Amino acid sequence: MSTKSKSDKSERQIKYESFREFLIQSGLPCELFPLNFQKIDVTLRKFKEDNPELLFMLGDINFYAERILLCTAKKGLKETHKVFSANTRRYWCTTIGVEPRVESNQGQYFGKQKLEESAKSYGTNCLLTIDQAIKLICYLLRFRVSVGHEAKTPLAEFQDLATVVFLDFLQKGKLECIWALDDASVGKSSAA
Repeated sequence: MSTKSKSDKSERQIKYESFREFLIQSGLPCELFPLNFQKIDVTLRKFKEDNPELLFMLGDINFYAERILLCTAKKGLKETHKVFSANTRRYWCTTIGVEPRVESNQGQYFGKQKLEESAKSYGTNCLLTIDQAIKLICYLLRFRVSVGHEAKTPLAEFQDLATVVFLDFLQKGKLECIWALDDASVGKSSAA
């Protein structure tokens, strides 16, 4: 018989800490993954309630993945993966239900094709919901830790880490982006 003490950790906490430790050892900042992640569910639920129609651009998530998560940086890929192509990202986007969008190239298609006939792809202007963004982060984290058998780890195992990372993505996005739709004074002089 085993008695459960206060120091016993849940299976969820143990998995989180295990992946957290690996990601930190692989070069990600310790601050990105707090030890106590229990309040993330409440924080995420409130954010979803306050922003039910919010969408994110795939390009912003790709930029975050490269700059913060170091998932697509060439140096990291050279050490861990031989192949990381657009096919991988396309597969992830297809799996999570992201719709491809028409890519524009500074007027390249103007006059040549109708908009609906233009080639669609999973480029930077694709839009993701909150849940799709978190699922994509799950893929990115699994990609980052897959050094062998971890590649077969179910995506659900990365849900807590991905939610923590998504909340960090939101915070960093607010620091780097102008939320023009939320700010009626953008572009107006404060002296007016």
